Amino acid sequence: KGRFINLHISMLPWNKGAHPNLWSFLENSPKGVSIHLMDEGVDTGDILIHKEVFFVKEKESLASSYLKLHNEMIALFKENWEKIKNNSIEAKVQIGKGSYHNMKDYEKIKHLIKSWNQPINELVSSFHEFKGGN
Repeated sequence: KGRFINLHISMLPWNKGAHPNLWSFLENSPKGVSIHLMDEGVDTGDILIHKEVFFVKEKESLASSYLKLHNEMIALFKENWEKIKNNSIEAKVQIGKGSYHNMKDYEKIKHLIKSWNQPINELVSSFHEFKGGN
């Protein structure tokens, strides 16, 4: 029916664009997964389904949190595929401005990431020190 969907590892409208998992921790914004309609913008289309996901950042790394979000996203898609395919989910406009980051934003802070297995709380602490010095 001419519709395209995107599976995105963020709780839209938060963390549109590049590296949504990373920014959700650095900026302490909502974390989750979204299935949304694609439009001309970057992750701005109407939301079909989303699910908030919670983490204990002292027990997570970027790698482990990404894997958890990825698995949640795939499960959400599988659970709702028939409804998506049959166009029986009412799409909802994204509410609020949320946030957006591009690769230039990532380039400015990528030096803070020692490893994708670095504990999230350590990375967040480094980010706050970095921002405090700028």
